[in-house]
Amino acid sequence: MRKIYNAIVLFEKAVIINALVLMVIVTFAQVIARFALHSPLSWSAEMARYLFVWITLIGASLAISKGAHFGIDVLAQSLPQKLQRLLSVLTFFVILLFALIMIVYGFQVVQFTWMQFSPALHIRMSFPYLAIPISGIFMIIHVLEAFCRYCKKEGASRND
Repeated sequence: MRKIYNAIVLFEKAVIINALVLMVIVTFAQVIARFALHSPLSWSAEMARYLFVWITLIGASLAISKGAHFGIDVLAQSLPQKLQRLLSVLTFFVILLFALIMIVYGFQVVQFTWMQFSPALHIRMSFPYLAIPISGIFMIIHVLEAFCRYCKKEGASRND
């Protein structure tokens, strides 16, 4: 199970790195085309925007695996131990609920935009929007893995 999880994390990192490299190349090509060749590329801004969406959403799911999301630790640390545990479980539940909403409504948006095409790239608009449900799926995987780690840690600390 751990190998599968590590493969998912590696896949997310690969998507982010490749999309970022491609976004930099496309943006650089646009700058060269506009200022050196005086002939801007009509599709580069659109492609950079869609790549940025994918980077952001996949990066958000990857951040869950690292515990890197914004949190107010000062408030949580000031609470009694039982309330801290309750707050942790509630946080896992809220993230899980948010990810489920992303999946359900994300797939609805993907279906709705299947027949729409982007103005410059002429690709189906479903492809940029597909980042929403896919990142939701990755978020659920990361939240469940983090919750399992949390439960193991809590179980170990209670046995001490």
